[in-house]
Amino acid sequence: MEHEAERVAGDIRAACGEAAAAKIDVTNEPEWVALIGQTVSTYGRLDILVNNAVEGGRCRIIRKSP
Repeated sequence: MEHEAERVAGDIRAACGEAAAAKIDVTNEPEWVALIGQTVSTYGRLDILVNNAVEGGRCRIIRKSP
């Protein structure tokens, strides 16, 4: 997943845009606070943040009728 995020960020930069990809543990508040601070320090502001948090493994979703 992180390789794909890096690829997309690279594509955006190649098209003269600005983008960065980062992998952090979203359950670790100091990590995401530091990442937001680093982003604002580098770019001056934060326009878009995609929080794509996923727990490992597979699961089945079962829809039950009311």
